[in-house]
Amino acid sequence: MSRESTNTDVLRRFVAAFNDRDPEAYDALVATDVVDHHLPPGLPAGREGVRTFVSGLWETFDARITVDEMVASGDLIACRWTFAGTHIGEFAGIAGSGRSFSIPIMTFDRFVDGRIAERWEAFDSAELLRQLSPVPVA
Repeated sequence: MSRESTNTDVLRRFVAAFNDRDPEAYDALVATDVVDHHLPPGLPAGREGVRTFVSGLWETFDARITVDEMVASGDLIACRWTFAGTHIGEFAGIAGSGRSFSIPIMTFDRFVDGRIAERWEAFDSAELLRQLSPVPVA
């Protein structure tokens, strides 16, 4: 199996672990010292920070990730995916609203020894807030 195929498989298993709400699966997929540039301040560093962040998402959203497209080159994967579901818990000062949402997200992952070693993530946070908010957000 090529390096790109191995890394693509790891990223698909990472998404499946999110959808299955299986935090233990991250141990085999994410490097202990992963650098996640998207983690909010105050979370632990490394894999524990990723697990803490993802657990918080599960408390806030009843959601799934759908992979729309992946492009792999060497140790890097760019991924376009959709994060969609229902807002069930507090997020950015907005109480769980029961509202449905769907936003596109772009991630860029670097792999070392078949594990995610570094992550970048970009999404339109204003659009997410607009979909969750009980009043229109400018």
